[in-house]
Amino acid sequence: MSNDTPTGTGDPRPSGENAAPPPPPADAPPTGSATPPAAVDTRPKTLAIVALVLAGVGFVMAFIPFVNWIAGFVLLAGFIISLIALIGSRHGGKGLSITALILSVVGWIAAFVMILVSVFWIGGVALTEAIQEQIVEATPVMPEDDAPAEDAGAAEDIAVLDGAFGRYSVAPDTWWYVAVIDNPNEDYIFDYSSIDVEAIGADGTILDIATEYRVILSGQAALVGDFTEVGEAEIVDLNIVLPGAADAVYSPFAETGEFTMGALTATSDEVSTTVTGTVSGDFAEDMELVQVSVVARDPSGQIIGGAWTVIDQLPSIGTAVQFEAVFVEPLPEGTVFEAYASL
Repeated sequence: MSNDTPTGTGDPRPSGENAAPPPPPADAPPTGSATPPAAVDTRPKTLAIVALVLAGVGFVMAFIPFVNWIAGFVLLAGFIISLIALIGSRHGGKGLSITALILSVVGWIAAFVMILVSVFWIGGVALTEAIQEQIVEATPVMPEDDAPAEDAGAAEDIAVLDGAFGRYSVAPDTWWYVAVIDNPNEDYIFDYSSIDVEAIGADGTILDIATEYRVILSGQAALVGDFTEVGEAEIVDLNIVLPGAADAVYSPFAETGEFTMGALTATSDEVSTTVTGTVSGDFAEDMELVQVSVVARDPSGQIIGGAWTVIDQLPSIGTAVQFEAVFVEPLPEGTVFEAYASL
C-alpha cells in the first residue's frame, strides 16, 4: 500500500528559486553596509597639552637673542612631560605628545645655534671696539693749519667794570645788586660758569651770597639780582667771585656768535618802570632761556637799579625778539638804560 507522505530526514524547506537562504552561522559577523563605531579615547590629555605648550613657548624663545638660554630649560620640561604622556598608558593625546617631543628637539637645536651666533656677535663687537680704540690712541691729533693753539693759558681773566647795590624802598629787607663784567677774550668763553656775588658788611662779614650760572661770551654782560638774607644789616661793598682764566674754553668768535640789542623804550607809572626792547642772535642754532639784564643809570652814569627777564627761545637766523623788563620802583626822569644778553 503506497503512502504519499514524504519520508526521510531531508530538509523539509521548499527548494528552487523561491527557497529562502540558509541562516548564517552563529559566529558570523553581521551583514550590511554599516561599519561599527570607533572606540573613543577617554584618557586625559592634560600632560600632552602641557608638554605642547611648553615646547611651543620654548621654541619661540629659542629665536630671541639673550633669552634663548632660558629656552633650554623650558624645552627640557616640555620634552620630559611629553615622554611621560607618550609612554604612560593612562594618558591620552599621543599625537600632541609626539608634536611636543619634536618641537622640543628642534627648539634645542635652534637655541644652541642662536646662542652661538649671539656669542660670536658680542665677541665681534667687543673686538671691533677694541681695535678702534687702539687706532684712535695710535693716531696723532693733527691741529688745523689755520686754527690758533687752544691754550687756556693764553686767556685773560674776566674784569668787573662797574657795580652797585641798594635797598628797595618798597621792601626794606631786600637789596638789589648790579655788576657789569667784561670778558676781554675774543676767542675764549666761560661755559656755564659759577659766579658768586657776595654782600659784604661793615666788619667784612659776608651777609649774603647770590650765585649765578652763566655762559660768558666775549664782551660785556651784566649780573642783576637780589639779596634777601641781609636782614637789618647794612651792605657796604660787593665781592664778585668769577671764574679764572684757566677755566676759559677756546671758541673762535667767528664761530661762536653774539647777541645784538635793539633800541630801548621806558615807561613809568606810580609803582614801576617798564623797559622794552629787542634782541637778536647770530648763532648756528636757536638759543633757549636767554637772560636779558637791564641796567639803569642816573644822568651822571651812576648805577641806580637793575631788572632782568628771560626769553624762552631766540631764533638763530637773526630774527629780533621783543622783551620787557620791569623795575619794581618808578625811576626818575633822565634815567639812562642799557641792556645786555647772556646765556
